[in-house]
Amino acid sequence: MTDSPTKILTQWNRNNQPVGDSSSLLAGFLGQVASNFGNFPVLYESWTQVPEQYKNNVYVNTIQANFVVNDVEHKQYILGSLGKKWKDKRCRLFDKFHNWEQSVEENIANHPPHIPQDHWAMFVRYRQSAKAMVEIANKNATNRAKLVIPYSLGSKTLARKRNELEVMHGREFSRAEMYQVSHKKPDGSFVNEEARELHVGPSTTCPLVGPFCYMPPTKLIFHVVEDDS
Repeated sequence: MTDSPTKILTQWNRNNQPVGDSSSLLAGFLGQVASNFGNFPVLYESWTQVPEQYKNNVYVNTIQANFVVNDVEHKQYILGSLGKKWKDKRCRLFDKFHNWEQSVEENIANHPPHIPQDHWAMFVRYRQSAKAMVEIANKNATNRAKLVIPYSLGSKTLARKRNELEVMHGREFSRAEMYQVSHKKPDGSFVNEEARELHVGPSTTCPLVGPFCYMPPTKLIFHVVEDDS
């Protein structure tokens, strides 16, 4: 990564989440940074074990060198996003180069060309440990549960969609309203029965705002899980 002659301005909402056109540029850039295991080596078992010195160095010399981000809240979001992307990139790398039918030694020898063999050895041994197997199984179960209710916004984050709606309508949109936005089809129906059942509210007709039904948040009760990273 090199310094950009012109830094990209970023826009953030009241929850310190990136929005606007720059949000997709930032997300793509963070993905590239996380994919460079020279920044954050694969040998660490978790993101919390990656030294703060590495994280701060990347934030100052790579992120701030290309994007206008200075607030503490912005840094917290960016490092959190980098952590999630780093873990995802590690998993994909492991799936690509690791073969369960081979021995540990054979898998260590088959390390990715851009990863030092000693780093790869520590990563492989951890991933094949009983502790890691339990953690992965629990995570996979959680991810399968999340897939029960599809997300209807595609690659657009909930924060970006909320910002667009608030600019368009000149008011704030609640989490309850955004649940409807992100779990309804263009015709106004929920993406599936599970999504509809999680929505508990009055059956009376209410005025439509775009593709979803708006009612004051005090009139509706939702079970909402929001993840904008």
